[in-house]
Amino acid sequence: MTLPDRESLLAFVAERGGPVDRKEIARAFRLKGAERAALRDLLRDLESEGAIDRRRGRRVATGLPEVTVVEVAGRTDDGDLLARPAGRRGVPAPEIVVDEPGPGPLPAEGAKLLVRLRPAGDGGYLARVMRRLTAAPADVLGVVAEEDGELVLRPADRGRNREFAISEAAGAEPGDIVRASVLPGRRGPRRSVRVVECMGRHDGPGALSTLTLLEHDIEEPFPPEVLAEAEAARLPDPDGRTDLTGMALVTVDDVHARDFDDAVYAEPDEDGGWRVTVAIADIASYVRPGSALDREAARRGNSVYLPDRAVPMLPKQLSSGLGSLMPGEDRPCLAVELRVGPGGALRGHRFRRAWMRSSARLTYRALQDMLDGPDTPQHLAHLEGAFGALERARKRRGALELDLPERKIVFDPAETRWRWTRASG
Repeated sequence: MTLPDRESLLAFVAERGGPVDRKEIARAFRLKGAERAALRDLLRDLESEGAIDRRRGRRVATGLPEVTVVEVAGRTDDGDLLARPAGRRGVPAPEIVVDEPGPGPLPAEGAKLLVRLRPAGDGGYLARVMRRLTAAPADVLGVVAEEDGELVLRPADRGRNREFAISEAAGAEPGDIVRASVLPGRRGPRRSVRVVECMGRHDGPGALSTLTLLEHDIEEPFPPEVLAEAEAARLPDPDGRTDLTGMALVTVDDVHARDFDDAVYAEPDEDGGWRVTVAIADIASYVRPGSALDREAARRGNSVYLPDRAVPMLPKQLSSGLGSLMPGEDRPCLAVELRVGPGGALRGHRFRRAWMRSSARLTYRALQDMLDGPDTPQHLAHLEGAFGALERARKRRGALELDLPERKIVFDPAETRWRWTRASG
């Protein structure tokens, strides 16, 4: 591949949405030898113009350079495109009017464009489209409303600053959360949509969570091939792993936790300090690189916790099953043994692949009650002793401690509203 032109390079840096270094750019465009040297010179030119900025050796798009990537945000009253710099939702930006959209139908809201800007008299910009980078999302999520006797769709995405006329409601009524498809054609300030799915009332329990998941394209159900791999998962062979099943490891979590992925144990060390073992579930023993489980986990990135539900990164067969350190069940784990001095200083550590069996599933409140009681189990008293040493070291470092109440959101169906309550451990 040859050295990218200025527009392609700016588009790449802007679309990344965060810092990118020269090596990443060279890999993306498959540049070698002399081409890499030419890339360095091109980046210096763009920095001197203010089109990109260098921060600790990495480049980011900055300001509004002459050539930039924008996202269509709506229409003016005259039917021209309104745009905003890509990746800057919620950040104040000057008005960009696309007055030269190029041939073909006008791009719809959400489409990304590479444009050349020129200043307008009011502090905003006029833009000429150089290239269409991505098409607009086909669907819109929002709430149905009634306006002047007609149904309209008010998008949940605040970046979409225009309502849509509903041409086909499919039984949807005002107050319903729906997914709708934007219909081709009209270029004016209000386009038409067709409702394709109704997902309940906007004021019902779980409505905000449903909208959040849909807006961010977070799927609750797992694809069949991912579920099949999770169902087929089995405990790995314990051979070659350190046997920690005789160690009184315990998990300590919130009372509402469903996945137990870490356990702790402590015992006195001969020098007056402590030996602390922390074990975490060895999920990698079930999820192989390149498998459907691996690809799905990478796509989701993390588990998502909402007031009324949790969407796990892995199917429940793993997240709450084989990958959970449930009491009395043998599980593969990764463990680290920490040698902590009497004053809380770390004196040494070692990592091991191990095999463990949790001795108890404790909540924060239950653990505190045991520590405050007259007959504290010895292994829990040791945990408190190790914590005390670490806490003393923490205070010497001047750590900031914020004693803030933890809140839980509860939906009261009788009052059809959310209310706050203090969470308990």
